[in-house]
Amino acid sequence: MPKAQQDEILPELDIPTVVRFEDFLPPLEVLTMPVVRCGINHGGAGSVQDCLLSGKPMLCIPFMWDQPFNSSVVSSLGIGKRLWKRQVSARTIARAVDSLLLDNRFALRALNLATEPLYSSSESDVVEHVLNQPSISNRARKLLDREGISPDVGPVPR
Repeated sequence: MPKAQQDEILPELDIPTVVRFEDFLPPLEVLTMPVVRCGINHGGAGSVQDCLLSGKPMLCIPFMWDQPFNSSVVSSLGIGKRLWKRQVSARTIARAVDSLLLDNRFALRALNLATEPLYSSSESDVVEHVLNQPSISNRARKLLDREGISPDVGPVPR
């Protein structure tokens, strides 16, 4: 929210003094803070990548484009949950975040997925690593085959 709108709206709200507003914070920098235990995002490629790189589980609330697909991959890999925008409320978000934080398997899978590809020498190795995850490999390979995409070289000429 622009500063002018903040100055107009925020004084009317009962905001705790520990809350502060910034124009921009680098997402990856925030996600790597030890006190941050999960990310909430729209399921866009950059947001998902930042959570993956930080090893944090995530709650995805997709709206359009690649976001529904990306969030289904996140869910299938067991590194987060998806909440459809028509299901969004303070209560459903709180429940989803609670389930991410209370079930350590999400954090362990996210951390595992973040650290394993670090020893890789190429982008195609990272793609292969994700595709070989048991929960995603068959569906992802079928989709890539259907779209004529090779994980090693991108789109295959037809």
